[in-house]
Amino acid sequence: IVDAWSMCGSPKAHEFTWDTTANTNLGVTYASRCRFDRCLFITPGLTGSKGTAAAARWSASNFELVGRNKVQGLGRYPSDHWAVQVGFGVGGDAP
Repeated sequence: IVDAWSMCGSPKAHEFTWDTTANTNLGVTYASRCRFDRCLFITPGLTGSKGTAAAARWSASNFELVGRNKVQGLGRYPSDHWAVQVGFGVGGDAP
């Protein structure tokens, strides 16, 4: 199993999907930063998944956290977690 965040170089700016220091939706008084939310996948030739040698190999090409802006007119974030957005490629360009 491959973690898309790790495959994309573990970008520190997109590490914590739950961050009470930045996201004020819960109104908590403690600071907690965790990477609860992940995108895990399997791909031939890298994870030991079944398939032929010619099977296309998936690759995470970019990883970012979205939903980090407050909803206009509401003054709150869409969720207490940031959303994970991953771009995928397939074939020869896969790392």
